[in-house]
Amino acid sequence: MTILLFSMTAVCRGSDPPIAVAQSYLDAGKNEKAEAAFRRVLEDNPDSIEARLGLAEAIFRLYRHDEAEKILKDVLEKNPEIGRAHV
Repeated sequence: MTILLFSMTAVCRGSDPPIAVAQSYLDAGKNEKAEAAFRRVLEDNPDSIEARLGLAEAIFRLYRHDEAEKILKDVLEKNPEIGRAHV
């Protein structure tokens, strides 16, 4: 299995109320609710880097590592300035 490690360097957390709700689920360990909330954010704002990163983290915590890795790779390919990936 490939493991993708990343660090965020230029993403603000909690700036948008729906993202703040999703992040609060993630912080509380409610990963399924976090996944659903981040997906709702992405329905309204499909280009939200913050929502994509949060979604990837929620999915990773649900042990769907390949799916999380795909999301992170996509984000980092389109926005290399936000972090580093080591595969």
